[in-house]
Amino acid sequence: MKSNLIILFSVLLFSTSINAQEITQKDSIIVLREIKILKKKKAKKHITKIDLDGRPNFGGLNQISKIVSAVKNIPEGRLSYVDFYFNCGLVNFLKKKLDINYKDTELGLLVYEVDQDGKPGKAISENEIKFIVKKEHNGRFRIDLSTLNLYHRNIYMGVQVLSKLDDKEKNIYVRFSENENASTYIVSENYKSANWHKYYSPKAHFKLSLGVEDYL
Repeated sequence: MKSNLIILFSVLLFSTSINAQEITQKDSIIVLREIKILKKKKAKKHITKIDLDGRPNFGGLNQISKIVSAVKNIPEGRLSYVDFYFNCGLVNFLKKKLDINYKDTELGLLVYEVDQDGKPGKAISENEIKFIVKKEHNGRFRIDLSTLNLYHRNIYMGVQVLSKLDDKEKNIYVRFSENENASTYIVSENYKSANWHKYYSPKAHFKLSLGVEDYL
């Protein structure tokens, strides 16, 4: 009887050991599942070009201290660059008649808000960007605006003359255009006050191109 109990106990112990071993082995199985890693598509930079154009016109800057034109309804995005046009076109065939003698001229970029009356308002940037138009320059002059971080939809943009120019001759000419929606203001030596005045040619504005940066 005693020997039978010992045998039975041994069998139960062996069976329990096997079951425990099976459970341990079962629990230690690692199931690997496929994980897909999706790379985020990099946004592509896109530049929209805005042209302020119209019928050709030209103007000298010798008697003008500051001049700005309105640029309205700019698409959303950061302003990337602006193109002005200097010493080009028809005036180069009339140098003698117009007393033109081009000289290296330093200019400062001007950017203003549009006030409630549609005039140049609060200054956004005054001469933070300075540049020199060389006397031999002819045509487009591009200015990088990225350092200014401009996101405005309506602005006045133009230049301030920083060089001393000759009163008796024209040392730099800027290309203008004409259209019915033009809005250009100046600060000129011909006026006693330092306030903004309407440009004498009411339909004239800078011929310029503006690059607006966004991401697709």
